[in-house]
Amino acid sequence: MVVEIVSSKIEALFPSIRIDKAVLSQSLREIKSSSQHFYREKNGSVLAATTDNMPFSTRKQCSLSVWIGEGDGVILFRQWMTWVRSRKAIRLATVTLMFDDPRADRFLLRSGFRRLGGVYVWERG
Repeated sequence: MVVEIVSSKIEALFPSIRIDKAVLSQSLREIKSSSQHFYREKNGSVLAATTDNMPFSTRKQCSLSVWIGEGDGVILFRQWMTWVRSRKAIRLATVTLMFDDPRADRFLLRSGFRRLGGVYVWERG
C-alpha cells in the first residue's frame, strides 16, 4: 500500500520517470530496518528520512527522503524532529520541497528550519 501511495505521488510530480516499485520497496525496507534512519506511516501519511555522514564532516546529517502528508503528515514530521533532536551526532536535518507550497514553507520556518535556496535546513545549535 505505501509503495503504491509513494509511487503515485512521485509519478504525478515526474511523469517522465518510470517508477520501479521493486526498487522503491527495497529502499523503504532498508530505511525501516535501520536504527540510523527514520520511518513512520500513519493513516495514509508516510515519512522516511536517511542519516549519513556529511561529505565535509565526521558529523551526521539526516535528510527527509519521503514526506507525504495526507492527514497525519504534521504529526509524523514532529515525531521525526523529536527523533533528530534526540540523536546528538546529527548536526543537520534537511528538507527539499519539490513543489511551491506557502503552507509548507511557513511550517518549516516555524519549526526552526531556515531556507537556503530550495532546501530547508535545521542546524543543532
